[in-house]
Amino acid sequence: MKLKFPGKLYIMGEYAVVIPGHQSVVAAINRYIHVTINPAKKLKVESSFGTIHELQDETFIGSMRYVAYALQTAFEYAGKHDPFTMLIESELDDVSNKKYGFGSSGVVIVSVIASVLSFYKISYTQEELFKLSVLTQARMNELSSGGD
Repeated sequence: MKLKFPGKLYIMGEYAVVIPGHQSVVAAINRYIHVTINPAKKLKVESSFGTIHELQDETFIGSMRYVAYALQTAFEYAGKHDPFTMLIESELDDVSNKKYGFGSSGVVIVSVIASVLSFYKISYTQEELFKLSVLTQARMNELSSGGD
């Protein structure tokens, strides 16, 4: 199964929106994170940042920590942990890994959770996906605007 998730760009209000009652304007862009997920005998998640074979303590502190926390949230919500292979490919940074602010960390969380739930054939609303993603960020002690 192949899925894609757009990055985002704040037009205005990126920092104001973290204060209750303030608004922002955010738009999806035409750069994506692509996720390919298929059944497997063992868990394996790959990206240009590394590989996860199982969720262990060191997985939650390394370069794949956003993915690890998102997997944990998705597994808990789904009540399943059937193994799969997942390949995460990003168009959100340029070839020299320069960050543009298109929400790569946030959209990685969203894309991993949505892909796992879709793989397990668990339906979810956009609001539920939003809440699961924000919960994941809270577990990481990295609260953001939630624009992704």
